[in-house]
Amino acid sequence: MILLFFISGLTLHLFDTFALITGGLINNVWMIAGLLFGVIGMIIFSLFMGVGIVCLFPIHWAIITRPDNILLLLALVLPWIISSSIASWWFAHSPRGGIHTSLAIGIGYFILMLIPYLILIVLFTKQNGLRLPHKDKHLDKLHIVYTLQYHQQILFHR
Repeated sequence: MILLFFISGLTLHLFDTFALITGGLINNVWMIAGLLFGVIGMIIFSLFMGVGIVCLFPIHWAIITRPDNILLLLALVLPWIISSSIASWWFAHSPRGGIHTSLAIGIGYFILMLIPYLILIVLFTKQNGLRLPHKDKHLDKLHIVYTLQYHQQILFHR
């Protein structure tokens, strides 16, 4: 799994993934990190941002929003393919082990990237996390009923 950090950081530099995602609005982000934090900071920033971008932006998003940009697809897919291939080549003893290694990399990163989303869900739900103070709970229920009736009127009385 550590291989994906290095491969995605490398593709962040090679393809300038920020520019591909933003359509050229943001360029050379690692240079800013290099100016602010030095060479070591630039390398660490590139490793973590590369993995974050590769895990955050799915393939279907790239196909739907930018179907003509083949470099964006390569920047999102190549780190997975290269890191899975290298890990399978190093650690697998059979073709079956290679498939299991590739699946372990994908599922492992899926679980790691799911944790921040689950934390945000727990923090922002009304039942478990941040509770907004209500002066009157009946007012909230009345508001919900009123909006439902309003939408029914719009839908059915045209």
